[in-house]
Amino acid sequence: MPVTIRSRLTLLVLFVLLPAAIGVVWLVGRTFVAERESHVRMLRETARAMSLLVDRELAGRAAMAQVLAQSSRLDGKPLPRPTRSRSSRCRRGARWQDWTAGSSCADRASCCSTPAVHPTSPAPPGRSHACSTAR
Repeated sequence: MPVTIRSRLTLLVLFVLLPAAIGVVWLVGRTFVAERESHVRMLRETARAMSLLVDRELAGRAAMAQVLAQSSRLDGKPLPRPTRSRSSRCRRGARWQDWTAGSSCADRASCCSTPAVHPTSPAPPGRSHACSTAR
């Protein structure tokens, strides 16, 4: 039986393509395994880092709780009264008055004679500086 050129070309293509196809499948498989191992390693490192972070945070919270537990001010004893005078508190509060606190001009006027707002601050909506800047 004679061997034709067509059969020889077919065998040549099979002998070239078959190892190439096997090589491609092997390469894809190795890449898949390597990527999977890389992802598993990354997940382990992330889990370890998160564990260390949580441990550090819990240790900080435990130290904070221990300090609070040892505090003599939290033993149920009455707290000492503030030593600041009323006028110094009023001046400090008048200079840095927070308009959302809801104190009125009359409250500030009864407490001290300093301006109720910082001179450069704008008047709140619905109020003027007339009542707060009167001395």
